[in-house]
Amino acid sequence: MMLWAVTYGLQIAGATEGTKLFWANANHIAVAAVPIAWIGFALQFTGRDHLLTPRTVGTLSVIPSVYLVLVWTNPRHELIRQSFGVQSVHDGSLLLIDQAFGPAFWIHAVYGYALMATGAVLFAQLFVWAPKVYRRQVGMLLLGAVIPMAANLAFHTNLYTPSNFDLTPFSFVATGVLFFVAIYQYQLLDLVPIARESVVDTLTEGIIVVDKRNQIVDINNAAATILEVDGDAVLGTSVHQVLPDVVTDEELSEDKSSVSNEVTCKIDETPRTLAVTKTPLVDVNENPIGRTLTLRDVTETRALEAEVSAQLDEVMAVNRELETFTTAISHDLRQPARTTERYIDRVRRSETDLSTENDEILAVAQTNAERMQSMLSDLLAYSRIERNEDQFEPISLTAVVDQATTSLRFSIEETDTTVSVGELPTVSGIEHQLVRLFQNLISNAIRYSGPEPPVISIDATATETEHVLTVTDEGVGIDPDELEYVFELFTRGQHAEPVPGTGAGLALCKKIVEQHGGSIGIESTLGEGTTVIVRLPKRE
Repeated sequence: MMLWAVTYGLQIAGATEGTKLFWANANHIAVAAVPIAWIGFALQFTGRDHLLTPRTVGTLSVIPSVYLVLVWTNPRHELIRQSFGVQSVHDGSLLLIDQAFGPAFWIHAVYGYALMATGAVLFAQLFVWAPKVYRRQVGMLLLGAVIPMAANLAFHTNLYTPSNFDLTPFSFVATGVLFFVAIYQYQLLDLVPIARESVVDTLTEGIIVVDKRNQIVDINNAAATILEVDGDAVLGTSVHQVLPDVVTDEELSEDKSSVSNEVTCKIDETPRTLAVTKTPLVDVNENPIGRTLTLRDVTETRALEAEVSAQLDEVMAVNRELETFTTAISHDLRQPARTTERYIDRVRRSETDLSTENDEILAVAQTNAERMQSMLSDLLAYSRIERNEDQFEPISLTAVVDQATTSLRFSIEETDTTVSVGELPTVSGIEHQLVRLFQNLISNAIRYSGPEPPVISIDATATETEHVLTVTDEGVGIDPDELEYVFELFTRGQHAEPVPGTGAGLALCKKIVEQHGGSIGIESTLGEGTTVIVRLPKRE
């Protein structure tokens, strides 16, 4: 366009016929190039880059090339123009070539107009179908092309005087302004519509576009691969032939919303499960014109889910068996333990003159029976802790700690324990399990307090995602090498002083915390005390 405008300006400025004809010939270089440049730009911008190949450009350039040869050899044949000298207009202030265009010029003119019109149609189509973010810039481009086309058409049809004065180069000013606005105001070079090949054909999900008659009008590579068909071969065929029982005729006329479901079909005689999303397509008047079908092959996913579900059922069945077994063992063993305790008590009452050795034997038997009772009770309690989020509700930990200390009132009074409680949050959980958690933590702190009266502090802090609770005592502490084992069932750490216990308390605490989606840790120093850290997630 710049070449067109500059050469025409030099043509007007020329003082002789020879000078004007030279610049007129140079002007026709731009006349031949602009339509090809325009159609190339239109193909690129509207996402048809695959059509803009060297071969395409070469083919489109054949007629313009022949035309330019004829332009520069015109004196020999006058197929481009016949010159009748220089004409003076406006009282001699403007000298113009007096000419008549020949048949070769008009053939090229028709060709050039066809290319320009094709580009304009591509932009008009994009203007109708493009999202709103592109419409203003596309409208600017379309208007910028139409203005010089109209000016050039008016020049060649003698719609104004002087008829041999071409206004086309001057119309480029309007085109430049419009393109400037499109570039800097509406981000022409930043918001370029992405080619279909760059998105649709690179999607891992299959895309099929069907019209109102359920005929396939477009299909991407992923869909062709999923359905094991030739994408080009199925264009124009019914979607029912490729994907039976997916789209019904009633859906296109009645359902105007997206619908997702799963269908089972045979592809190459192999059963497949496809997740299908059907989305309506409408025109600018909101009239239905078809649908897009989004396909995902979920056969392997569903098979894996079924396998996981079967394994989960097996695990749940084993868990139920273990729970039944644990309950049965607990009940069955507790009765012999009670019987043993009764026999020991009866022996002590009936035999008043026991030897020292026999008395020690009975004392050991009594201790073992009591320990067995405690272990069985703890085992039964451990097996009954279950995760059930349906039972979760807002629980005030202040009230929970109050219940726990109330249940341990006699132990606290007998040991002269001091329990200080800071400000505690409300959490989501199961109340009786949280009460059991703090009962165990407090009773552990009392049990391992050493000779001094126990001092226990319970505090809480918070992060963005969780509540951090601490239960700290000043007791005997635990050997650091044993800390990693203290949460195992019936495992006890090595303490500075021997104390009674089954080693199940912290295991119960860990299971309760994990059932609430949290974590538990412990820090301890021999002879100085222990801090148990409980982290519970924040929930709505």
